[in-house]
Amino acid sequence: MTTQYDLTKMPVKQLIETQAIRNKFAALLDKRAPQFLSSIASAVSLNPSLARVDQLSVINSAMVAATLDLPVNPNLGFVYIVPYKNQAQPQIGYKGYIQLAQRSGRYQRLTALPIYEDEFKSWNPLTEELEYTPNFHDREASEKPVGYAASFKLTNGFEKMVYWTYQQVDDHRKRFSKSGGGAEP
Repeated sequence: MTTQYDLTKMPVKQLIETQAIRNKFAALLDKRAPQFLSSIASAVSLNPSLARVDQLSVINSAMVAATLDLPVNPNLGFVYIVPYKNQAQPQIGYKGYIQLAQRSGRYQRLTALPIYEDEFKSWNPLTEELEYTPNFHDREASEKPVGYAASFKLTNGFEKMVYWTYQQVDDHRKRFSKSGGGAEP
């Protein structure tokens, strides 16, 4: 019989093979559980730092994502499992927030996009008016946005728009990321 102590010593790849873990995810995700479990292993292989944290915290972080019905594949950007000290923690990405907002049924429109130098004209924070001209050409991988815009409209008619410069986003990331964030936002 596998004890709780034994589980804490197992790597994620072995943990997701245990019947107890499989049953918990199956209860939440039904037929999608096997695919979700393999995405947990994939997330750990893409971020070797996750192999050095408490492995049950990786499973618990994935369970939070499963409860929200959001994938943990970091390439999709819905939920990231991030190492912090000796624990893994779920971090909802902007695509995850958009997904949750859309499911609420309260949003008529919800958008977020990067703004590049050749597109940006002006931003008036008082009136929340962003003037830009989208440029739909293919961008070089080295080309970085100068800022990010997001807007929404609720079904009751309320609207909100915000524009943050690249520096504002980076400062926010540095201030609020528990792991200190990476080199860039």
